[in-house]
Amino acid sequence: STLILSLDSRNLTVTIPFSDRVTDITIDPDNKILQRNNSPLYIIPTTSSLSRLYPNPFNNLITIEFQSDRLQEISIEIWDILGQRVETVYQGKSGTGMHLVTWEGKSHASATYFVVMHTQNQTDVRKVLLLK
Repeated sequence: STLILSLDSRNLTVTIPFSDRVTDITIDPDNKILQRNNSPLYIIPTTSSLSRLYPNPFNNLITIEFQSDRLQEISIEIWDILGQRVETVYQGKSGTGMHLVTWEGKSHASATYFVVMHTQNQTDVRKVLLLK
């Protein structure tokens, strides 16, 4: 069977062997892959790192966006200015893609903190400011 797709006036011909009769094909029903979209949620990461920390400065809750380029063990920790670990906000295996975790800082003092992401091969650090 031959499948012909028309994408923005360009044709893509794909040959896919099927063992049975094909009655219906659904491609990207939510329009996430084929849509022109520069959102980082649709990009396959080539490195593992902290992507965005928002809002920064923050009052009680900060969102930590990180990316992983493969299935691997990742930890995300919060450290204070004195070099003491305050909290581990994520510890586990993460697959390829973009991921979100949050840190609730309402029980901590207003200060500068560091978000530290550890993988097997690297460490990424970003500064955040908690203001109450």
